[in-house]
Amino acid sequence: MILPLLLLAGLGADLGELQAAVDRDPASATAWLALAQEYDTRGQEAEALRAFTRAGTSAAAREALGRYTAGEDPAKAAEHYLAAAGIATEPEMAERCRIAAIRLTGDPRQFRLLLDREPTPAVARCLMELMARCGSRAEWADPLDRWVFALPEEPGPLAAWALVDRSARAVRRVRARLTDRPSADLVRAAILLPSGDVRRSSAEQCWDLLSANESELRAFVGGMQAEPGAVADWICSLPTTHGGGDRGSAYARPIIAMHLAAQTDQLELVEKVLREVHVAGGRQSLDVAIALLFTWERMGRHEAADAEARRLLANPETVLLPHLYRARARAMMHVDRKAEARTAAADAVRTAGGRSAIGMRLLEIETRVWFGQDDEAKALARKLLEEYPKADDERMIRLRLAAIVEHGGDPDAAERHLLRILELFPKDAGTHNNLGYYFAERGRRLDEAEHLCRFAVGAGRQSDGYDPGGDDPSYRDSLGWTLFQRGRLRAAQAELEHALRLPGGRTDAVIWDHLGDVYAARGWPDKARGAWTEALARIDRSVSRRNDPRPAELRRKLAARTKE
Repeated sequence: MILPLLLLAGLGADLGELQAAVDRDPASATAWLALAQEYDTRGQEAEALRAFTRAGTSAAAREALGRYTAGEDPAKAAEHYLAAAGIATEPEMAERCRIAAIRLTGDPRQFRLLLDREPTPAVARCLMELMARCGSRAEWADPLDRWVFALPEEPGPLAAWALVDRSARAVRRVRARLTDRPSADLVRAAILLPSGDVRRSSAEQCWDLLSANESELRAFVGGMQAEPGAVADWICSLPTTHGGGDRGSAYARPIIAMHLAAQTDQLELVEKVLREVHVAGGRQSLDVAIALLFTWERMGRHEAADAEARRLLANPETVLLPHLYRARARAMMHVDRKAEARTAAADAVRTAGGRSAIGMRLLEIETRVWFGQDDEAKALARKLLEEYPKADDERMIRLRLAAIVEHGGDPDAAERHLLRILELFPKDAGTHNNLGYYFAERGRRLDEAEHLCRFAVGAGRQSDGYDPGGDDPSYRDSLGWTLFQRGRLRAAQAELEHALRLPGGRTDAVIWDHLGDVYAARGWPDKARGAWTEALARIDRSVSRRNDPRPAELRRKLAARTKE
């Protein structure tokens, strides 16, 4: 009887048949579990919760109860997860439940019990996250050292052990690995390990460890995002450690400082420091100036960005002209000055060379879409794709075009661009995420949208973005929004709250907006208002498209809730 019922539920059984099985034998935990799983699949969360509660003490039921109660009662949810771990017959399930319990409570006793078990790669990959949740204790050094030797290919155990041990030996081992196989975890450990003057050591020693290798720089950014305090120290050290643009403007220290400040909500700090460093003339000054222009764009200070770009362009010795023209074009777009935006974009294209040429051509297309000149934009896009037929170039171009036309109000064209990318790169995580989100945003093909978003979440940031392979808050947001559109409010809440906890998640207005909608649908008006207020404050800084409707929509939702 167990196997047929479970198979029936897994294949989308007739709900009436499952309910009839429960009615025939109300004491059958197996029948209740099958009914609960079917309700869960259909997104009928209230009914699923009641059925899982009646399903008794099976590992599957207790794990599901942990998932369902995590948003309201984390301590109770952790009890369910630990109970499931204690009776699970599959090691993977037991491990998964123990990790979920520690994430909810940060209980150091449970973390130590996990360390005392047989080391596995799945746990190794989240050791740094769990240790950050539980704190750092000297007593964990020995078991973590055992994990390092058991899993030498995994960077997490070494990084966690080094942060607990903090000896000269730990520093040497981390540095040795950084020269071989860098990762965000190891760079994060290298940042936090040095003693003494934190501002000097976190900047100078980390830059000494990094080479011009792009993966190392991405690992650096990924690791730093998880430590806002270290980011602040590093930003403040910039005046004494910035050595110019020897790494190229795209990865110069001021540019990375700006990116990290945006991800850790410290734009005001980086603006202050960049203004202190900024002096007239020289390549070093231009690296700083461009970082300052990007910072002002993110802060919504478009007139200031335009004035500074024009001042620099007036100097005949100025180089890096395309980036300055780009700053002007972006600023003019946001203040609704079409002629000047078009001229600046054309100048950016005229002065660009090498790989930056594609980016400036895309900027030119974006200005057309921004001001509603869709026919011109399509002609420019067709020409760009014809001139760059290589698959990698086509992927980069179409990914950006999809975002541009979607912001311009043409989601059908955006979907066509993304579907073409998946023809070329069937496992591209970013494209899976974006297409799934576009489907969910329009409330269509939701089964497919969930599949696409789960693929992206499982793959991580492999094809683009910082910290390759890491968890991405935008991917979690897309999955959460898809689940919300399917009526699975508890599951949506879990994914969106997870997204907020990831590096860069709290600075994303879209996540806050979506979470506010979930809270409202669950009947929590105060929490909804708080999330929407946070979203509005961030969107007002810099809108993503002309006549962006989101600020007005957020104000409408806030006003409606205030009247209730």
